[in-house]
Amino acid sequence: MAARSSVTILSSNNLAADLRGLGKYQQARALDEDTLGRCRRLRGDDHLDTLTSANNLAADLHALGLARASGPGAVRRTIFSRITSRSGAPHSSCDLSLRVALPRLVTGH
Repeated sequence: MAARSSVTILSSNNLAADLRGLGKYQQARALDEDTLGRCRRLRGDDHLDTLTSANNLAADLHALGLARASGPGAVRRTIFSRITSRSGAPHSSCDLSLRVALPRLVTGH
């Protein structure tokens, strides 16, 4: 069952990214909120899937003009910090990709 839920989470994240790319931010937000909730229940707050989903939701909120006063940069810095401080986590290609991409998203460079 774990493999099935991993595929579902990945598919949900990919579909939300496609919706975001098409400018359908409200639909992406609804899907990302659902995916984040499932990730938290299934994987916990510090799992890479959960952190990725949180980052995706932050992008939706930013696109909709609903980001908190601290802005999406603060959310993404928190996510990046949690990814880089995970103890005992394998250094997968996903970890590496996020370690490279998130600082650029935070700073806008």
